[in-house]
Amino acid sequence: MKLDRLKLHHITDGEAEQLAVLSPEQLVSVDTENIPYQITLVEEKLAKMKPNMAAIGEYRKKVVKTILVCGMVAVLIHIVERSVR
Repeated sequence: MKLDRLKLHHITDGEAEQLAVLSPEQLVSVDTENIPYQITLVEEKLAKMKPNMAAIGEYRKKVVKTILVCGMVAVLIHIVERSVR
């Protein structure tokens, strides 16, 4: 398989999806004949999704920098307003 190319990417937004814990009764009722088909469907979806993680990282850096600059501007405005009084 191509698992050696997989990397874990930490996503800080939102909650992590939890895996369902199946009871023995639920496990018995799982349609094992359908699992290879479901895997194929998921793999096809995954193949179509190719996010550019480097671009996403750069975007996050720019957002953080913008927030910091806005905060610094707000502090400067506050200082100027206090000195004018």
